[in-house]
Amino acid sequence: MKLRKTAFHTCDVLVIGGGGAGLRSAIEARLQGASVMLVSKSRVGHAANTYISKSNIATSGLGDGRDNHVVHFMDTLRGGRNINDSELVMAMTE
Repeated sequence: MKLRKTAFHTCDVLVIGGGGAGLRSAIEARLQGASVMLVSKSRVGHAANTYISKSNIATSGLGDGRDNHVVHFMDTLRGGRNINDSELVMAMTE
């Protein structure tokens, strides 16, 4: 077995995940002056949930009086193709 040389990298902030939250975190850390490294298992911005969900953001109460946390809950489940953890979604939307 041939051994490969190991590379070492240093940074102030290591962001794991190249989706919307990871990218936004990396941007903010850099704006605060930190050296940032972002690690993603695939092409950054193209395989995370943000990409899969087409960046749809569900929320409640923005201008429609019929909207509430139950509608937000259902929208979030639908957006997650019903594979999300419904208990966690309920906790978040309440």
